[in-house]
Amino acid sequence: MSEVRLLRPREVAEVLGVRKESIYAWIARGELKHYDVGNGPREPRWRISQQDLDEFMHKRQQRTRLLRDVKAANKG
Repeated sequence: MSEVRLLRPREVAEVLGVRKESIYAWIARGELKHYDVGNGPREPRWRISQQDLDEFMHKRQQRTRLLRDVKAANKG
């Protein structure tokens, strides 16, 4: 059985080069899967698996390619 790596929203934000608030927004909209591991004193204790992060990034790359193709088709 392989070990599941769980990342904090702050770590995911660093990987993606965005603010932590963006991670929380994607979680709230259901775009980024997460695990609730309990409430901390200041904020929820959410974790994102490496696999879920990889899937999220793949979907965003596909959407970016699609938008780029649509823009190119509209120019020509």
